[in-house]
Amino acid sequence: MDPLTIFGLVETLGLLMGGIVTRAKDVYYLKDRCKKFADKIDEIQQTLKDAKSGGYVKDRKVSPVAAERFHKLKINLGCAEGLLIDLQNPMKMAAVVTGEASKKLDELEKDILDSVNLLNFHSLFGASSSTAAHDQV
Repeated sequence: MDPLTIFGLVETLGLLMGGIVTRAKDVYYLKDRCKKFADKIDEIQQTLKDAKSGGYVKDRKVSPVAAERFHKLKINLGCAEGLLIDLQNPMKMAAVVTGEASKKLDELEKDILDSVNLLNFHSLFGASSSTAAHDQV
């Protein structure tokens, strides 16, 4: 083998390693982002358990707005679960590298937190007759 061929191979390997290092940084960032997302979901779960055990949810009429939010929350949690499962698959690396996965996690986290905040409000203050009338408008 001549030296130019060897130098060419070394250069090619260097470029490949550079790409791997860049992707590894993206993967580690996304891993941290997923961990923070999972921690936030744990906090939300605890908040909902506290509201339920505190009697806020018992014997409360669920307003149409709250019922809609429960439905949206269920969908978003399903999407989050699907995304996290997908990201365990190495074939989904493109979503990691392009930042799509992180962007989707941000959107899901915002929607989930909005839903939980509204549901907490409804569970704490209940659907009074004036609130129920307002929700139907």
